[in-house]
Amino acid sequence: KCDLTGGSSGGPWYAEFDTVTDAGIATSVNSFKYLGDDSTMYGPYFGNYAQKVYLEAADASGSGDNATVGPPNSLP
Repeated sequence: KCDLTGGSSGGPWYAEFDTVTDAGIATSVNSFKYLGDDSTMYGPYFGNYAQKVYLEAADASGSGDNATVGPPNSLP
């Protein structure tokens, strides 16, 4: 049973999370639940397009040279 509530919205979902470095690949965020379905939390999948938007924003802010880039779908 998923006991996350509305206060968890926006919290990241990570793949390949490393508890030593506290780093991982952000793949989604807590977004919504359906009424009557207490066992599942849903969120949008961050694909290559989301990574491209992030990298372009980092570059436009002048931090593009220092942006950490990992495997596809990774967001530092």
